[in-house]
Amino acid sequence: MTIWATRRKSEDAIANQLSAYREYVEGAFARLDDVIQRFERRQSELPFFRVCGITLVKARNYALALYSLILDGLGQEAGAVLRPLVEAYEVLVYFRLDPGKISEAVDRQLPPAGEIARIISGRFQDLRKYLNENASHFSFSPHSMTHLVDFRTLSWNVEQPYMEDTLKTNLGVLFGMLAIVLIEGVNCLSVGGDTSARQLADEIEAFRDQGISFLQEP
Repeated sequence: MTIWATRRKSEDAIANQLSAYREYVEGAFARLDDVIQRFERRQSELPFFRVCGITLVKARNYALALYSLILDGLGQEAGAVLRPLVEAYEVLVYFRLDPGKISEAVDRQLPPAGEIARIISGRFQDLRKYLNENASHFSFSPHSMTHLVDFRTLSWNVEQPYMEDTLKTNLGVLFGMLAIVLIEGVNCLSVGGDTSARQLADEIEAFRDQGISFLQEP
């Protein structure tokens, strides 16, 4: 069996011709780890720091799961993980806009994800709808199934092949999501009263802009 063939090719690519993609994605993870540590160091001061920090840890797990699936060539299936990553980000926005809502998390009374998105006027409604229809649940929609069949030969793609352009696109999406989560994490640090957050935000925004500029190059 060759179930890891695509991953091996992906790993070879990010070690060589796509090494810059790896550096941006893993650089974003390193910065996320730094932000999480800042929350962890202050968790005893306020429930806000503890709850937001744990939310970021969960978001990191989702992002790492996305990275792993992308390397396996399972970008479409990774959409099932992308949705809860979006939801974790929106929960951070919810807490930032009204830190008093932290008590809802402590008491396990947070509103449903869709209600949180409505309250914060979330910008991912179209993405959430797409993921709900094509990735978050099993579906026979074209977006869910097209990559499983080679329509030229009617053969089935039991193993998803390595495709460099697809890998580059998916790594770009992952970087974008990590950047969004990172910036929101720093916003929450600022709301909690962390005086270093402004400088950290400037550094992360510069890193984000540099990464997006590179990833948009043809």
